[in-house]
Amino acid sequence: MSEQASKRARTAEVEEQGAVIINDDGGVGEPDSDGVLAAALEELEAVQDKVDDLSVQQDKEILLLAHKYSQLQKPLLQARAHAIQNIPDFWPTVFYNHPDIAAVISEQDDVLLQHLVNVDVEEDEETKVGFSVTMVGIVCGRHMNDMHWPVE
Repeated sequence: MSEQASKRARTAEVEEQGAVIINDDGGVGEPDSDGVLAAALEELEAVQDKVDDLSVQQDKEILLLAHKYSQLQKPLLQARAHAIQNIPDFWPTVFYNHPDIAAVISEQDDVLLQHLVNVDVEEDEETKVGFSVTMVGIVCGRHMNDMHWPVE
């Protein structure tokens, strides 16, 4: 029996049992001679379009709200950074106690970490996908060149 004939036989069997079938045109159930199915599908599509529009609006408002609170946090994060500078060996301790980072710290990194005074992480303002890390250190009372890594 060919595949098409087999399909027709299964469809006939399903129809006899009174189950819902998929028509050859992709519709569900009996052919839509009176347009009821088409009208229901149009209504469904219109409602889904409204749901999609609302989701887009929600995404925009979430980004605006996140930006607002990011701006509100900036002075607090600066105050926190200032307080951290008064805690001896704060940043080396943070990195040594991080389960993923501690495993990859080399002896050269160890020397640099002893002079680290600030770590700043900034999100990409436009895409919110990537971020950059800036590390600032002081050697002999002078700022080292900032180490800056963009990460996506």
